Amino acid sequence: MNKVLLILDGLQVPGYLMDAAANIGKMANCHIHAIFLNKAPIDPEYNYFFPNDLILVDNPLRGENIAAENSEIISATIQTFKDVSDLAGLSYTIDERNDYSLDELLELTAFSDLLLADAKSNFYEYLLSDLLTDSHCPVLLTKQTLEAPGKLVLAYDGSVSSIYAMRMFTYLFPQWKDVPLQVVYVSDHDITTLPEEKQVLPWLSLHYSTVETKVITGNRVQELANIVNADTSPKVVIMGAYGRKALSRLFHKSLSKAVIDTSNAAAFITHV
Repeated sequence: MNKVLLILDGLQVPGYLMDAAANIGKMANCHIHAIFLNKAPIDPEYNYFFPNDLILVDNPLRGENIAAENSEIISATIQTFKDVSDLAGLSYTIDERNDYSLDELLELTAFSDLLLADAKSNFYEYLLSDLLTDSHCPVLLTKQTLEAPGKLVLAYDGSVSSIYAMRMFTYLFPQWKDVPLQVVYVSDHDITTLPEEKQVLPWLSLHYSTVETKVITGNRVQELANIVNADTSPKVVIMGAYGRKALSRLFHKSLSKAVIDTSNAAAFITHV
């Protein structure tokens, strides 16, 4: 991995996201391209229920004042990012723009190895789900510093896309080969083995020192959430095929949402 595209809400950047970028950049010795997005200010008078009342008070709220405050916050946030990155000895670029459209961000993903973002954020004009659906590179959403995952969880559904996601994760994070990997397959009928188990397990064993499987019957979304929340160790959940076909989008949207909303696990998502 040589380049990570880091997308941040310039006004609300959690410390764990900066630490995650620093930890990945240092571990992989890769370049970080950081974009601090900023919502264009809207004149508060247009959002206030009683705009005439603003005349009776010396109301200082104006679009230009909000823009100035936002600029100060973003400048302070960027300085914090510089401090964290310099301390970690990272190679990084801070983008001069903060008004990228969704299409422009998606174009940047075509020239990145990984998109890293906060699992809790949405970016005003578009949602994280928009980036997940159409990103041209794998996406890693996190609520943790990613310093040392305690477990990797592959949400395996028997498809080529889930194997592709695992392959991409393996290529991008070879440093985590000694982190225990759990392959989870949830079926709506009783089975005892993984699909293509004779192919999957030997292949995974070449990349990871510890591989265990869990085959269970039930609702895929609920069962995966239960497994991820079974203990408090930091985890990365790996899943594929978020977008492209409508049915695939619906299922994988609910799957990733369950992981993100109900746990502190990071979610690694990509599609063929």
